[in-house]
Amino acid sequence: MDPSSITPQQKMLGAAGASVLFAISLLFFPWFGAGDFSISGMDILPSSWIFLIMTLVAAGAFAAAAFDYELPIPVSSLALGAYCISVPFIVTLALMFEGGGGRKFGLFLGTLFALVAVVLGTWVWREEEA
Repeated sequence: MDPSSITPQQKMLGAAGASVLFAISLLFFPWFGAGDFSISGMDILPSSWIFLIMTLVAAGAFAAAAFDYELPIPVSSLALGAYCISVPFIVTLALMFEGGGGRKFGLFLGTLFALVAVVLGTWVWREEEA
């Protein structure tokens, strides 16, 4: 598959979908644990509600940009989405590389979904700004 054949709308919707999947992994999947004990991303992250809100704002901004809905803010929807998803991605990546064991599949999935959202969102945002 040729990456240049992906339309900007598909990139925006992909970023929105990956943001929603990150929120699902944050809420419901185990991120750390040992044996039968596990904790989700909402339990491990400091101020986890802020990251959840930022992720959902990013998903909404990417979806609004994909459907040509103009948000009543002075910032581009794509810029807002790229910034809002980059903060949870950086924190999740820091948790991934933090020392210690006990990482569960939710942390890996969350990092992957956030990475996909950041890459697609920034990619289409930089194309549109050029």
